[in-house]
Formats: sequence, structure tokens, C-alpha cells
Amino acid sequence: MNVRPASLILALGLMVAAACSSKKDDFSSVNIHDYLPLTPGKYIIYKVDSVLFPNFGSVRETHSYVFRDLVDQQLTDNIGRPSFRMKRQRRDPNNAAAWLDHSTYLITPLTNTIELIENNNRFVKLTMPVKDQFPWSGNGYLPLAPFEYLFEFSSGDHNQLESWYYIYSTIESPLSVNGKTFDNTITVETDSPDSTNIPVVNPAQTGNKTVWRESYAKGIGLVYRQISLVEYQSPNSSNPQGAYTGFELTMSVLEYN
Repeated sequence: MNVRPASLILALGLMVAAACSSKKDDFSSVNIHDYLPLTPGKYIIYKVDSVLFPNFGSVRETHSYVFRDLVDQQLTDNIGRPSFRMKRQRRDPNNAAAWLDHSTYLITPLTNTIELIENNNRFVKLTMPVKDQFPWSGNGYLPLAPFEYLFEFSSGDHNQLESWYYIYSTIESPLSVNGKTFDNTITVETDSPDSTNIPVVNPAQTGNKTVWRESYAKGIGLVYRQISLVEYQSPNSSNPQGAYTGFELTMSVLEYN
């Protein structure tokens, strides 16, 4: 039987395409809801460290607290979707006094995404499929310059958070936090982290630092968060030492139930 080369190439191409299609179909994503369980009464206690730059950015000020995030109750959001109200309480790390109410926020678990609303800002925290480097617009619902009432940002990275994309940087990986080891975690971070001249190496050059990283442990929830939105302005007549604006925040798990 004579087989034409063109027919053979076409047949081989179809076989390769079918094989690739089969591989895609075989991909099985982990379930995002396993990494952010929402059962009323469940809580996680965090060590929280924050950095601010008061006095026109000439001073670096560090604050430390202990937060407890508690799944308070199930309710519906403003468009009728089943959601969970989260209650955040805090105490001084050196004081075992009773917890003080700090704030509340809302988590809405959907079929393929999990949304969080805090301070009227809506984030898409997790999405399906959970695949290495898979991108999504996690800040797409944010307004322009959501932190402008707090910080004088000039970087587009910090004023246009709504244009950010997040990716899964690790999947089903072990992670150690504060002496605790979690065998199965997923980590989310911005797809374009930046650290230009922060820490400052050249005082005459402006600086910019952008980090947003969150790790979730299977069966537990958020166990680590690191956020750095910091800008450095080189010295001028108003600030001869140079000036900073922005903030840094680290939350790391201490206890959970």
C-alpha cells in the first residue's frame, strides 16, 4: 500500500494533538476550598509585624501584635451569595489580656474562586485550576489607587493594583512557619515582584519594593502573608535624608484549631 508523505504527516499530527489533548484532560487540580476551610468556630492566631514610615518618611516604625481570625458565622453577601463573616481580634504580644475586637471581613467561597472583601476592597484570593504559574486578575475589582488616602505613592505598581496578576508559585509543597511544618501548602504571589534599591544601596537613586505573597496550608487556611509596598525618594531640600512611603506587613501562624 502506498502512503503519501502528506497523509502520513497529517496522521502523525492528529496523533500528537490527541495525545496532548489527553494530557490536558488528565490534569487534575487540587481543590482550593481544601486550603481555606470555613467552619464557624475555626480560628487561626497570627504573629503580626508591620512597618510604617511616619514624620514625612524619615523614620522607620515597627509595630507587633497578635491577631486571631475567627470564622464567625455564615450569612449572605450584598448580592445574595453564601458567605462567611470573619472576626479579627487582637492583643499585645506581651500581654495575655482578653482579645479586643479589631475588624471584620467577608469571605465568599464560589465554585471556582474564593473572594475576600475587607475595608470595601474585593480580592479574588484563590482560583481554579491550581496549576504552577497559572495567572489570574486577583485585584480586578479594586478601584484606582486604593491606598491613596494613606500613602503618597508615585509608582504605577502601587497605584494600579487593579492591573496586577497573581500566580501559583508553589503547589502541594512543604512550608515551615514559626517552627511548625505544614506538609501541603500552595503559595500565591504577584507575577511581577520588584525590589529596586530597597534596601537602599544608592541614596541618590529612587527605590521601589513590591511583594505580595500568601501561603495556604491544606485543611488549615492562611499560614503566612508578606506584603511590601514601599517607595524611597532620594534626598531633597524637604527631606535631606531621603524619605520613604508605604508599608510592610508580615502575618505568620502561631496557633490554630
